[in-house]
Amino acid sequence: MNPEAERAPWERQPGEPTRAYAAFCRYRDMPASERSLRAVADRLYGPSRTTKVPKTLARWSARWRWVERAAAWDEEQDRRAREAQLKAIQEMRERHAREAMALQQKALQRLKDMDPNELSPEAVLRYFVEAAKLERVSRGEPETIQEQRHDWVSAVLELWSKRQAQTRPEEAEGDGA
Repeated sequence: MNPEAERAPWERQPGEPTRAYAAFCRYRDMPASERSLRAVADRLYGPSRTTKVPKTLARWSARWRWVERAAAWDEEQDRRAREAQLKAIQEMRERHAREAMALQQKALQRLKDMDPNELSPEAVLRYFVEAAKLERVSRGEPETIQEQRHDWVSAVLELWSKRQAQTRPEEAEGDGA
């Protein structure tokens, strides 16, 4: 397989001069909102009094497709950041699951050591309710189910009545003219 064909766009391209690649790296590594040939020129040669970009930089940029390559770099950095975020989330989930299991073991041991006759009726009920919630969640069901009711017909009729009341005075003014 040809190693030249495997090069990422942000890497040095075949035949690209060292100085041109170094200038591209300056361009590529700038925040996208600040990226410009003028900014590269200022960093390479010092701030200039003119707004003109040195012809060499403009030629290199066009010849070596700096805009396209920098965009590919930005996409790669975004992909890597998303990948790292997903990995961190997965590690967090696994850590939380391990910690939850350890806490469950401690809680179960404590419950086993307790004399059930020492529990108050309120404590027994609380344990039962919490155990039922835990079972529901572990089976993929919601912890609780709530019903919400709304008399939407009355709300619509009330809104309609208010609108009718607002339009009637206007009609009355129009009739008198």
